[in-house]
Amino acid sequence: MSLVRLYIATTEGPVEVQRIAEEDPAVRSVICLDGRAHALPVSPAYEAFVRKPTGVIERCFGHAAYRMDVSGPIDSGASWQLGAFLAHALHRAGRLAGPKDAAEVAVWCTGEVDHDLNIHPVGGVTEKLERSSELFARLSAAGVRALLFVPAEGGPGARADPGADPLAGLVRAGAPPQRIAHVDAACAALGLPTPQRAATGRAAAQSIDAPAVTAIHDTRESPTDGTSAPVRRRPRVRISVTAAVFMLIAGLVAAGAWSASTVSAWQRLAETGALGELEATLDRAGGGACPPCALLARAYLTHLAASRPDPASIRIDAEERRAPRFVQCEEAASTARLQASALTPDGAGTLPPSRAQGLCSLAFGASASTGLVAIVMLAPPRTQRFGATAATPASPTSAIAGDGARASIELAVPRLVTRPLPILVVALAAPRPLDEAVARLNQLGAGEPDVAAVEAVSARLARLGIAARIVQHALAP
Repeated sequence: MSLVRLYIATTEGPVEVQRIAEEDPAVRSVICLDGRAHALPVSPAYEAFVRKPTGVIERCFGHAAYRMDVSGPIDSGASWQLGAFLAHALHRAGRLAGPKDAAEVAVWCTGEVDHDLNIHPVGGVTEKLERSSELFARLSAAGVRALLFVPAEGGPGARADPGADPLAGLVRAGAPPQRIAHVDAACAALGLPTPQRAATGRAAAQSIDAPAVTAIHDTRESPTDGTSAPVRRRPRVRISVTAAVFMLIAGLVAAGAWSASTVSAWQRLAETGALGELEATLDRAGGGACPPCALLARAYLTHLAASRPDPASIRIDAEERRAPRFVQCEEAASTARLQASALTPDGAGTLPPSRAQGLCSLAFGASASTGLVAIVMLAPPRTQRFGATAATPASPTSAIAGDGARASIELAVPRLVTRPLPILVVALAAPRPLDEAVARLNQLGAGEPDVAAVEAVSARLARLGIAARIVQHALAP
């Protein structure tokens, strides 16, 4: 099949998708400018568009993290989503043209894609077409077939208007835009497979798992009035897909052909704490075209989740450490005169705020009844110190302790706090190494602590048998 060059329409002009590369699922997806180490502002939105449960790329194409390089800036909005989705579909098929590749077809598109792969209207379509006129002329002169996709008027479910499209007159070279309401239409036009979508609704569930009963009709017998009427035979029962899959798995396991060595490899990755490789391997097995592999991957994930300690068994302790009045923190620490007072979280996992005045440091500890334990603190990386910007010491901070031991960390408080500073403390526990899990959380420490992002990482870790408990705190001026 021919290569396809893909352009994302923007109001500043068309932006070419240059390449897509799979990354370690432990990192976030990014959109970078022209192959350089320059992540565009839209990268967090791209991460949400890729990764389950919010995104559709991981669900449709089986991987959780990508780097996408583009030729120009994409700053905000959601109109880039259709182009990103089609770029991933072309990449999966091995048909996405790179900057130096010859392409017979070029795609120009704009549109927002929802969870069900419907395409929603976006603004600025007329301006985007006008800003792309030079591109269309260049493609036409080079003999490159251009396919232009824009959202159907009225959004998903709308029918095409048989009348003249006012956008057609804006394209002076090449075919007019095609209005589409679902990504299937664009994929069909490009000769791409229909994207995989999660079955929804009772009918879909029955079509996969329920034994199907088919009534066979015949017209060989006729009623007395001479007209032909169907005669119902005894129903024929088909074996359900699920039953067939279990039969196939039973055969494979009995033959010892595959499952034992595969599970052993997964177990080695889990025991060494290689979470990124383990997650990628399980995702590939679960998202491929091998039903026995997918079922075994799900069974192993169930096993990992069952080995996860109860989050309620993780204990987090916290205390303020203050110097006596008229004594500097450094002097109090060196002479063991710091005064400690314990902090107790409420039922929602929030500690009472600490007043920064006279506070030397905050200490946190974590322990668990079984397994290894780790503690990670996420705090703003910079704050004000006597009018100048100074780095908050040791932020983010983390520690890992052995089986039955206590992991502890300490945050030195800046001398001048001019605004409330949020702090998140995350404690982890698992019967396996926690280094990669801690690294994932530390990656979130580049800005203000984000509770939703921490909860999302914690949910992924729970899937791999690692328990997490989150406590919120704040430094008050």
